[in-house]
Amino acid sequence: MRVSEIEIELKQGSPGALYDVALQILEAAPVQIETRAKSDRGYALLSAEAQIAAVKAEAPKVSGGETLAEVLRSAARRHFGQFLANMAGALEHDPSSIHQMRVAMRRLRSALYGVRDLLPEAEYEFVRVRLKYLLQSLGAARDWEVLTERISELNDEDELEGHAENVQRAANAKKRQALVRAVDAVGSRKNTKTALEAMRWFEDLPASRHGRKLKTKAKAAAADILNELFDRVRRRGRHFEEQSVGDRHRLRIACKNLRYNVELFGALYGKRKAERFLAQLKPVQDDLGHLNDVSRARDLLGELAKRSPQKAAADAVVARLEARVTAADKRARKHVSTLRDAKAFW
Repeated sequence: MRVSEIEIELKQGSPGALYDVALQILEAAPVQIETRAKSDRGYALLSAEAQIAAVKAEAPKVSGGETLAEVLRSAARRHFGQFLANMAGALEHDPSSIHQMRVAMRRLRSALYGVRDLLPEAEYEFVRVRLKYLLQSLGAARDWEVLTERISELNDEDELEGHAENVQRAANAKKRQALVRAVDAVGSRKNTKTALEAMRWFEDLPASRHGRKLKTKAKAAAADILNELFDRVRRRGRHFEEQSVGDRHRLRIACKNLRYNVELFGALYGKRKAERFLAQLKPVQDDLGHLNDVSRARDLLGELAKRSPQKAAADAVVARLEARVTAADKRARKHVSTLRDAKAFW
């Protein structure tokens, strides 16, 4: 008998049992997770646009009465919901869907990072490694997508004398190859197994032994979490003008962790207070993101030049991208200084 779909529903008992059954089925057959209702899939067949609509993150809803374990479980449900909802678009080679899958895993990793000191190291590493795999398996596709966007911004610059168009064609070919590899990863058994194992871990967290230190109420613990993350940003932001590319990358990651945790716990202190703080944090992220894009572009274009006759063109594009760094660097210095002096609202 041919089976095309298996639906699993929990009638009673622990939700972890659902994941155990799903993992057992995966051992027997190369199944994939499907979260869309049958009606939604039917309508998608009638509309190509419906198939490739990227799903963005839902706003977190945290109450002071929840424990940290419950907050983290809710975050996992929300972000894995976004991750899985974008799988259909990703399998249709939609770059925006792949990007949103990465956003979901970045946000969840940041939430996990905020409570890392409250978890046994082995348990933290178990789930951290799985989230990292899900994120990195899609990384190359996003890198080449960003690079082609940056190059397209240069196409009208006369100084490049057509170099941008030549490099754009070569980069687009690389982007298509990376996209195929990402689609293969999304549909792979390893991806499905990794996601199920991580989801099961989060689902069990409130009742697990390793989650006992997370039974603290979110309202009582959030300030310590945010203070530690903000202190890390302040430390990493010192002497910004003298920092290496690696130092600035670490500052960028620290800012992401702070931002996503502020968005997670901000409602406990009032939406306006959180928004005022984020208004000082987001410009730093934007600046550092631009600087990181240029750094990554340098690496990718170097790779492109080695494997194609585009070395002169690639060098010219890199030079133009780096010429834009000066203005971005000046803005970043100002924004980092403002952020380091910002007052915590929590």
